[in-house]
Amino acid sequence: MDLCHRVIILLILCLHFIGTTSFSHQLIVPNQKNFLRRHCNNFERSTRPNRDNKVHHKIQSSQSGENDVSIKIDDRCIIKLEIKPSISSIPEDAWNRCLAQDGSSSPFMEHSWLRCLEDSGCATRKTGWVPQHIEITIDSSIVAYIPLYIKAHSKGEFIFDNEFANYAQQNNIKYYPKLLVGIPFTPVTGSKILMTPELRERISTEEETAKFHALIADVLKNIATSNDLSSLHMNFLTGKEAFNIAGLLQQPKSVTEEEKESVLKSNVSKFSGKNNNDFIRRTSLQYHWLNRNVNNDNLAYQSFEDYLECFKSKKRMAIRRERNKATNDQSIRVDAVVGKDIVSCPGLVERMFEIYKSTVDKKWSGRQYLTLEFFQILTKSNFLENLVFLCARDNSSGDKLLAEDVFAGTINIVKDGVFYGRYWGCIRDVKYLHFHVCYWCAIDYCIKKGLQRMEPGAGGEDYKWKRGFDPALIHSIHYFSNGELHKAVSQYIEYDSERNIELCKYLTKKSAVKGGMVVDESD
Repeated sequence: MDLCHRVIILLILCLHFIGTTSFSHQLIVPNQKNFLRRHCNNFERSTRPNRDNKVHHKIQSSQSGENDVSIKIDDRCIIKLEIKPSISSIPEDAWNRCLAQDGSSSPFMEHSWLRCLEDSGCATRKTGWVPQHIEITIDSSIVAYIPLYIKAHSKGEFIFDNEFANYAQQNNIKYYPKLLVGIPFTPVTGSKILMTPELRERISTEEETAKFHALIADVLKNIATSNDLSSLHMNFLTGKEAFNIAGLLQQPKSVTEEEKESVLKSNVSKFSGKNNNDFIRRTSLQYHWLNRNVNNDNLAYQSFEDYLECFKSKKRMAIRRERNKATNDQSIRVDAVVGKDIVSCPGLVERMFEIYKSTVDKKWSGRQYLTLEFFQILTKSNFLENLVFLCARDNSSGDKLLAEDVFAGTINIVKDGVFYGRYWGCIRDVKYLHFHVCYWCAIDYCIKKGLQRMEPGAGGEDYKWKRGFDPALIHSIHYFSNGELHKAVSQYIEYDSERNIELCKYLTKKSAVKGGMVVDESD
C-alpha cells in the first residue's frame, strides 16, 4: 500500500473516530470498528488500556498518548492523528518542513510567528483562541499539519461573519464556539493544509491532491459537528485549496430586490429544518500592488518615477503633490530599518509599539490584538530577518536614527518577494503622511529591492484602488452544523461572492495604472 492510499484511508477512518466534547472540557474519540471494517480490509485498531474504549483529547493536556488516534492499517503501517494543544508542542523544524517553497505559503505560517502569538498570550484560551493544531504521522513519520483553533468569538479573523452570528442569535441558533483553520489576526492568503515534501511528491497529481484536500476538510467538518461546535471556517485558503474542497464558485439563485437587501434574513425561516452537507465557498476582495509595468512588457518597474508614468497625468501630479506635502513641506524623512538593525537601535521596538498602540486606541478601541511582549519575543526569534520598520522622523533629527525621534511608521514583513504592509501608527498627525508611509514609501522600497508584490492587508479599498492597488480574490470555505443556518448563509454568500467577482472584473478593467491584476476565473 503506497503512501497516498494510506493517507486517504486515514482520513476516511478519522471521519468516524471523533466523538463529542464541550468548549471547556475534552475531546473524545469513540470506537466505531464495525464501520471502519467496511472501509478497510484487515483493519485493526491499536488499543490502549481504557475501560470505556475511548481516546480522550484533553485540550490543555500535553501528556504523551492522550491527544491522539492511532490506527493500524496492516502489519507495516500505523497512522496517527494527534491534536496538539500549542504550537510549542510541535518541533519547529518539523512544522517548517511542511511549508511549500512554491510561493503558496506565507511567512505568517512559520512556526516562530505562531509561537510568538501563543507565548505572548495574544492567541490563547484567555483571548478566545484555543490552539488545536493537527499532526498526522505515518509509522512515526510526520506527513502533514493543519493550523486549527477553537474560537469563542469572531475577532481577529478578517473574513467577517458577525452578521451570521447576529442572525443565528436572533433565531436561537448557537454560533460559538466554532472551529477555525487560519492564522490569528492575519488576513494573508496561503496554504493551510501543510504537507511534507515527501507527501507532496507522493500525492503529485492534481486529482490526488484534490482528493486529499477534500478529505481533510471532511475530517475537520466531522470534528466540528461531533464535538458540538457550530461551524467550520477555513480562511484565506489558496485558490487551489478552495477549488479542491468546494469546487468552482457557484452562481447565486435569482432573488427579488427585497431579498437582495437582506438575503440572509429572508432565508433563515425559508430553509428551516433542511440539511445541506456541502461546503460554502466564499470570495472576498483585497487590494494588492504588483511590480509589473504593463507599458513595458510587464517587466518590473525601474524606479518610482517609472511607476508614476503608468498613471494619467492628473493623477500623477496629485501623487507627487501628496508626497511633497508629507515630506518636503513638513521636513520629514522616512527610514527603512531591516532585520538585525532593528534590535541594534535601542528602544526602537518599544517605540514602534507605542506608535502602533496609539492609533489602535484612537481608531479601534478594544481591538488591540498584539502586545508589546509579542513584538519583543518576535524580535528575539529567527523571524527578525523578515521584519522591516518604516520610521518617520524630522529631518532635523540628523542622520542617525534614534528611537525617541520616530513619531510615525509601519511594522512590515518581507519574504519571498512579497512585502506585507501591517501595523501603521502615528503620535503626531501630519497630513498625507499615512498615504506616504503606508503606500508610496512601501512601493518605493519594493521597486528598489525588486520585490514582486505588496499586500497592505484588509480595509481602505477606495484609497488603495485609487493609488494603483488592484483587486485580488480572497478565498474561504465555511460549513454550519445547523442546516437552517447553513442554507441561509449559503444564499447570502453566493450573492455576495458574485458581486465581489463582478466588482473585481470592473475595477481591474478600470485600473488606475492602465492595466491591473489578471482575474483567474478557473478557480
